[in-house]
Amino acid sequence: MPRMGFRFVGQPFPENDQIGEVVRSALKEPDAIHLWVATAWGKQSGLSRIAKEIEALRDRGGYAECIVGVDEGGATVEGLNRTVELFDAPYVFHDPGQRTFHPKIYVVQNDDRAVAVVGSGNLTRGGLFTNYEGSIVADLDLHDPDDAAFFAGVRDYYERLKGLGDACKPLSLETIEQLKRDPRVIVESERQANRQRRDRQRRGRSTLFGDGAVPGLLGAPPPATQPLPDDEADDDTLEPRESPDHHQAGGETGEPRVTSGGFFKALSKNDVSLKDSPGQIIIPIGFLPFFGELSVQKDESAQGGPRQEHREFSVTFRDGDFVQIVQTGRVILYEPAKNHKRQNSEVRFTFRDREILTRLAEGDVLVFGYEGGGMVVERRENGWRPAGVPSNTRFGTL
Repeated sequence: MPRMGFRFVGQPFPENDQIGEVVRSALKEPDAIHLWVATAWGKQSGLSRIAKEIEALRDRGGYAECIVGVDEGGATVEGLNRTVELFDAPYVFHDPGQRTFHPKIYVVQNDDRAVAVVGSGNLTRGGLFTNYEGSIVADLDLHDPDDAAFFAGVRDYYERLKGLGDACKPLSLETIEQLKRDPRVIVESERQANRQRRDRQRRGRSTLFGDGAVPGLLGAPPPATQPLPDDEADDDTLEPRESPDHHQAGGETGEPRVTSGGFFKALSKNDVSLKDSPGQIIIPIGFLPFFGELSVQKDESAQGGPRQEHREFSVTFRDGDFVQIVQTGRVILYEPAKNHKRQNSEVRFTFRDREILTRLAEGDVLVFGYEGGGMVVERRENGWRPAGVPSNTRFGTL
């Protein structure tokens, strides 16, 4: 843990660091022995992305403790369960009075040094990686009087929180069940929270702030654990995306709507064309939930024009011994203008990598799935199908 003094982390701009990467990097140091966190709430979306590093710290004899809040309806069952799994000493905090539990503190230390992050980011995907967050990172020498005094002040605050009687209690699976029944506390599944958020978004679109998301900002790494179907509720989600009302649930050809797991697709001539929309592979709309939550990129539907949503991500491509990780994967949901001769909504997937595209041929089969939380696409030879699936089947679930 090299001493660097104090620095500012401003998410999600590419020239800045991310809170989650700072924490992950500190946890990877072989001499790190202690992690402690106090945050307004934690969710599967954030915990799953630092889980591997926390587990490694504990495997080498380190100790992890945390205090998570349940105020403002921000707590989820999945996040609380994951907190119990990952931390040696998890606590849950709730003041039934007028105050909100709102700190965001992350500290990784050994006997000589510590990295302390104090700022605005909760223990969620957004808070750690993708939301607009401002935090101070302190790289501390615990033998330096000034650094030690700063460290002691942060730790004293943490201990005072733990010592506030009934407001701070050990978190266990039994406690989670009690929280779910407590009428004063909102603890729900992340799927429920996601649905409520989407319902709010559908009430209307902003005209004051434009139609699309700000481009060119940092994303988040894939989770270290397999995404859960009910995962994540703050745009930090791989939870299955519900089809808008104007989409047919099964698509025009009756393909199934996938809610979990992977799928396969045999490539058409247009999918592998180097001339017509090169690199864009048409995905049956029923498999759209596989790719997670999309954001609006362009919306001219109010004027009768097209609408487009998209999501960008990293993906591992495999073709026999050839393996390539690309950071440019993208999926697009395109809805044509009202006067377009073809009114079919389309899902288009692309690696945006010409080397991969040149390895694909008509009839090849792409298999989409997740491994260790990361998206993987494998090329199979023409004619391959899962066991028991007819050879003329163009696509299907795994």
